[in-house]
Amino acid sequence: MIKNKHSLLRKWSGVLLLFYAQAFWVTAQSDTDVNPPRPILMELFTSQGCSSCPPADALLKEMSETYPYEVFALSYHVDYWGYIGWKDPYAKVEYTAKQTDYNRKFKAKSNYTPELVVNGQAHLVGSSTAHVKAVMRQRSAFGKIELFDVVARKISNAKIGVSTEFDLPDNAYYRLVLFIPETVTVVTAGENRSRRLKNHNVVVAEEVIQDNMVGNIEIPTKYLNEKLGVMVIVQNGEGSPIGLGQTFLD
Repeated sequence: MIKNKHSLLRKWSGVLLLFYAQAFWVTAQSDTDVNPPRPILMELFTSQGCSSCPPADALLKEMSETYPYEVFALSYHVDYWGYIGWKDPYAKVEYTAKQTDYNRKFKAKSNYTPELVVNGQAHLVGSSTAHVKAVMRQRSAFGKIELFDVVARKISNAKIGVSTEFDLPDNAYYRLVLFIPETVTVVTAGENRSRRLKNHNVVVAEEVIQDNMVGNIEIPTKYLNEKLGVMVIVQNGEGSPIGLGQTFLD
């Protein structure tokens, strides 16, 4: 009797295991079909000289890790906080100009940090967890963005060749962005003095390409030995992304 009971249990255990395996497969398949990736571009304007920025830097990384196939994140370090005492090593006047162009488009009164620009269409305080998460819930409202593969390889010690099969529509262009996935900096002056700051996807170079083939991007000399990532953004004539892809160099 005990033997038969154990046999019956083994039989039903096998049936239940098969049932759950099939149910899991159907659910996984349905989730993929019903909820395809909805990519979004997040550009954070930040500075190591700004005491309000570290929470935004951490939030950007959190969003990237929570939505690894959807959030395409970039950190642009602006240069206007240097007067406080700390010169951000990743800051460039070009990134301040980029932020200024966005804020003219948004009719914002002035530049500020941390500022998060979403799909080139809206801006918000980059450290506001509630607002950033609300954007993620409503990201489909920002329009459809296609995902594509990117191939990047060094063609010389300081130059990377980048290509993709994404066809460039009329009035669109490529942005090739070179970034460091994570940086750690010990700040010795300014508002963040004595803090060890981590920054995510820090932009170190950028090129605009209008050919239907992508192109090359130079590696700044001081980053030749860094682990680097390459993001390709296809933008329409209004400056909104319509295609996104990224890869990492070995």
